[in-house]
Amino acid sequence: MPHFFPERNIRNERAFGFMERINAYPIDQNRYVQVALFCFVVVTICFSGKYTFDPNLRHINYTAPEVVRSQQLWAEKNNDGMAQQYYASVATDLDTALEQLVQMEQKCDSLRKAGLIGSYQKTSVLLPSLQTQERRVAHWNSYFTKEKQAQVLQNLRQACREEGVDEEMYMPFAEVMSADYAPSLILEENVIPAQMSSILAEQVGNYWLVYMPLKMPQENLVATNDAMDAVEGCMVLDPYYYSTNLVELIHDDFNRILLISSVFVLIVLLLSFRRVLLALIAFLPMFLSWYVVLGSMALAHQTFNIINIIVSSFIFGIGVDYSIFIMDGLLAAARGEDTKRLRYHKTAITMSATILIVCMASLLFAVHPAIHSIGFASVVGMVTTMMLSYVLQPCLFNLAIRNQRIRKSWGIKETTDKR
Repeated sequence: MPHFFPERNIRNERAFGFMERINAYPIDQNRYVQVALFCFVVVTICFSGKYTFDPNLRHINYTAPEVVRSQQLWAEKNNDGMAQQYYASVATDLDTALEQLVQMEQKCDSLRKAGLIGSYQKTSVLLPSLQTQERRVAHWNSYFTKEKQAQVLQNLRQACREEGVDEEMYMPFAEVMSADYAPSLILEENVIPAQMSSILAEQVGNYWLVYMPLKMPQENLVATNDAMDAVEGCMVLDPYYYSTNLVELIHDDFNRILLISSVFVLIVLLLSFRRVLLALIAFLPMFLSWYVVLGSMALAHQTFNIINIIVSSFIFGIGVDYSIFIMDGLLAAARGEDTKRLRYHKTAITMSATILIVCMASLLFAVHPAIHSIGFASVVGMVTTMMLSYVLQPCLFNLAIRNQRIRKSWGIKETTDKR
């Protein structure tokens, strides 16, 4: 960019003078600032392991209080104040899905006895499987034998003669009673109207889904979903249930990725500075800032979710830049190469951090809980990263160059103005 500006366009000293005067203050030598920053970092790191992560994507959405109250009224009037959740038995053929449905209903019976659910719809009563029908037909035939059928017909004819009723009127009944029946799937026989059958079961692609609604207290929803999901062939018809598992996996992978990124950044710093101690001093502020954010979220009772934990991770990347710039300025000043470089770097960092803090702080006024938490985590992370780079890094650097051997290995001939 500087190559596109004319030579007469010089820097406005008045515009940058105030900011440079602030940066010229040796904040890293202020004992009160050092103690306050040290206490804050130690306390937040101690609480960093107590942060909470909410994988439920339902809580990311914002629902107006009026809508929440309307939903509660609807549940009270229609579901006895309970939450209603649908489940489906999924299989490639209808009969297998109906057989799995029986196992799901058995599970529901145990859940109801345990007090987890209130009631559920027994879809298998309307849609029995072929195996169930065969068992019922065999039970009926073993009970209503040919002899009993003949006895019923004989009693019927005798009653007709006594009452003067034509026996032929009951011949269709006799045919139905003595006929041989084979199991059949009710849905395939089109006995149930299509408008009603779609509520009970439907075919989606190559799969059949047989539905079963359950009513349960809202606090038992997760436990019930876990119990029903363990049944073979059962699908929880709630996209948030499966996305929650995915978010938990992403959270675990995110921690792993963050660790790998940290190691990679440390390796790059080692290759750049070619000194282990220099790389560690530059790496420490960005490393600590992430744990400070975790501890601050725990102390403020702010919950991490899939959105703010990813968005807030940009603090780590910004901390890399700030640490490298500060270290470059400290080395240049200590080696006597350029005593103004650190001041210029601080001015650039201050402008960058100020703009980002103002922008992210505006999110604190959001009513949406996820957006509000993004603003909180970002502001805390930015301020912490900036203060650690301005205070901790120079303190450790100046402490290290007191050693003659370290000063010589870093190319510092004499301890002039270390700033």
